[in-house]
Amino acid sequence: MRYLNLKKQVQTVCLLLSFFVLILSCYCCESPTDEDDGTTLPSVDWTTADFDVLRGLNIGGWLSQTSTRNVAPERFFTKNEIKKCAEWGFDHLRIPVDEMEIFTENGDWNQKHLKLLHDAMDYCMSQNMRVILDFHILRSHYFNDTEKMTLWKNKAEQDKFIAMWKKISAEFKDYPIGFLAYELLNEPVPPGPDDWNILMNRAIVELRRLEPERMLILDPSSHSSIEQLKNMDIPEGDPNFMVTVHFYTPHLLTHYQAAWMDGLKNLSIPLHYPGQLVAQADYDTITVQKHKDVVRYYNGYYDKAVLQLRVQEAIDFAKMKNLQLHVGEVGCIDNTDKEVMHAWYKDVLDIFKENNVAFSIWGYKSNFGILTDYGTPKDKELIDIITE
Repeated sequence: MRYLNLKKQVQTVCLLLSFFVLILSCYCCESPTDEDDGTTLPSVDWTTADFDVLRGLNIGGWLSQTSTRNVAPERFFTKNEIKKCAEWGFDHLRIPVDEMEIFTENGDWNQKHLKLLHDAMDYCMSQNMRVILDFHILRSHYFNDTEKMTLWKNKAEQDKFIAMWKKISAEFKDYPIGFLAYELLNEPVPPGPDDWNILMNRAIVELRRLEPERMLILDPSSHSSIEQLKNMDIPEGDPNFMVTVHFYTPHLLTHYQAAWMDGLKNLSIPLHYPGQLVAQADYDTITVQKHKDVVRYYNGYYDKAVLQLRVQEAIDFAKMKNLQLHVGEVGCIDNTDKEVMHAWYKDVLDIFKENNVAFSIWGYKSNFGILTDYGTPKDKELIDIITE
């Protein structure tokens, strides 16, 4: 009898443990489709809403540049994290996608990732957050590897680019105009600006036939640089364009000790902001020539007024074109001293807010991210600075 009682107790414990493991696994693997109690945010009437955005977050590493994604995509980006972003005050997400993550080599949809995209968009809509679908990397165009680019020389690749956008439009056209925008190509790096102007306008013509009122977000060439805005050929009379640039000035501060940049990797030197970025006395202590070269190139005096001058050309261009300006990427690597980083963020974001410039923070997780791999804030004070 004692043996039977003990056996029943063991069975009960095992049953409870199994139930606990099941509940834990469901929590850990939750996806943007999981049920939720709803949103605490102001509701949006998507039938009449315009595509109005102010502060957003890039979901990098999910379906783009996935080498930093240490878990399955359905666990990397979850509905609880979408809800947190909305509660913190982000009103939109920029979702970068790579061709190889959403299309097979034959041009068919990756059905698993397509479902993840739809699930995420549906949940964003329930949280009253807008979405920018950003075509980030093509098989024929990776902005950091110009030697292997074939987009600009191969007409077949350009035709494929247009065909993919027509396919994207067919798939997502039913989402409300005020909810979803398309960013045609992240950081185009053509041989000359006209190469991008021609391809960009081909895409615009095709998309306007399919979706006359969809917001299209247009990047200038040379890595979405402010200096190339003046060379953009944007059709006149269409109010449903937004121009976007990227802002990482000063590069030494925002990319401090970036492991993928040879001149910054293993550099160890105090940075100052506002003020002279690297003091002369500190510069004189550098012994590695490549470090001296990169510091000399990027060093200078930086404060809010200097940053304002760097952004002003973009502000003026958008006003001249009567278009919304969006800074699609702005952010700072977490190697940078926290005080320096916070001071820089405050000034940059103040400039944007004072000039009605929308922005998306780069990035989500990894070394530029505001969240850990577990979806918890790395630096809640920084999130407050971004969303205040």
